Amino acid sequence: MTNDNESISGYFDRCAEEGAMRSFSAQESAKVELLKNLWGLKEGDRVVEAGCGSGRLTEHIAKAVGCTGRVMAFDISGVMIQKARERRLPAHVSLHVADAASIPASNECFDIAICFHVFPHFANPRQALKELSRVLIPGGKLWINHLACRKAINDFHGKAAPAVQNHRLPDDPTMHTLLGEAGFRVVYLNDAPDGYSLSAIRL
Repeated sequence: MTNDNESISGYFDRCAEEGAMRSFSAQESAKVELLKNLWGLKEGDRVVEAGCGSGRLTEHIAKAVGCTGRVMAFDISGVMIQKARERRLPAHVSLHVADAASIPASNECFDIAICFHVFPHFANPRQALKELSRVLIPGGKLWINHLACRKAINDFHGKAAPAVQNHRLPDDPTMHTLLGEAGFRVVYLNDAPDGYSLSAIRL
């Protein structure tokens, strides 16, 4: 694990121990319901969730894809994954301590990839996107989502602990470039006060 990753995992280990990001508020839950509709998850879908944290979203994804689907959720924080395991998620969910730059999955085995509240925390976003492209089928969808706009996210991180102070959600041209280099085509990008949503197709 790189020094950057050790710093990031340590920060989120502490967050997990303090009970942070354990559940959604009522307002957040309403936004998550809208996102689930936007993602178009259906029974039988195979989903990889990067940076799953304590599994608060993983529960929703697992329910949407049903027992005929598959969810592989991972996080760089071992404590977060332990908290996720305590949820006793269904058998079609697997949880892993892993870095997005080295996803423990074979090529072209997922239909959808979801990065929820995590993209700015990737120590190596280029490699993370290449890995997400590798594990998605051609035509598979990548979603990058936040429940706040880019400016709010970046401002929040700028005032946070040193481990994440420099973590930024890139501007639109940079995102297009990063995704294009990784074999994606951006098909939807909306940066609004109530949330950030980007969708890309794996070419």
